[in-house]
Amino acid sequence: MAASQRQPGHFWSHNDSGDTARLFAFDSRGKATGSCELIAASSLDWEDMASFELGDRKYLLVADCGDNDCKRDACFFYLFDEPDPTRATKIKSYLTVQLTYPDGARDCEAIAVDPTRGKILMIAKSAIPYVNVYSVELPDLLGRLESLRSAPPASIAAAASGDSATSGDSAASGPAAIRVVAKVEGVLALPMVSAADIDPRTGDLWIANYFQAFCFRCSPRDMSVAEQTKQVAEASDLPRLRQIEALCMDENGEIWVTSEGTPTPLSRVAKPLPSSPGRGGVQPVVD
Repeated sequence: MAASQRQPGHFWSHNDSGDTARLFAFDSRGKATGSCELIAASSLDWEDMASFELGDRKYLLVADCGDNDCKRDACFFYLFDEPDPTRATKIKSYLTVQLTYPDGARDCEAIAVDPTRGKILMIAKSAIPYVNVYSVELPDLLGRLESLRSAPPASIAAAASGDSATSGDSAASGPAAIRVVAKVEGVLALPMVSAADIDPRTGDLWIANYFQAFCFRCSPRDMSVAEQTKQVAEASDLPRLRQIEALCMDENGEIWVTSEGTPTPLSRVAKPLPSSPGRGGVQPVVD
């Protein structure tokens, strides 16, 4: 789940594995408002997404990064300009990123984008509470997306046929593709990570597993990811939902979570105060 940068009070979400390459938009009461289809994108196991703003542009990043058995040769990111969440949209122009890890295949269900530090963060998921936090540099990808945005249709078609790649059980056939290798940024002592987001104003990293949400403060703002994830996190309890695999922060700094299943409940999570060691609570919104 990701909060819309274009329309306050709106969100984007997607299904888990088994669906096509599409997103759903809804408002803070859970009412469906729009949709988005990525033409020719793969959807092997979409697990997370993020929204962010940089300059005067709003972006969405969708991650086809699920790998329960750690067998995929690569996973894929899709980066594109955020469409209007109150309309049905088909996206043909997006950047496809084929990503591999430096230490072999990993299952990942949590990504977050920090435009200030210029990084996409990925947190591995494991039952063992000792996982790596990976990153990809954001400016390079935005530069490639800008080139794609200004390229004529013939050039886009040529890029697709020349750069897209099939990798093991995964394939991406979108308009353009580049290959990147993630970098290890730090280590996190947290099991079964299922979602993440970053407060763009403070850099605070919010991470959820199936039971709690954890806030890793970022002070000073330019501290490294390794230092940030070594800190003792401030914990907030989550609602007792079936399987929480989505978390995001809206334009007001509110934390929202949803669960798998039908109907899908939508809830706010009360945040702990930065100076307080206490725990936050849960604010159910709508089922």
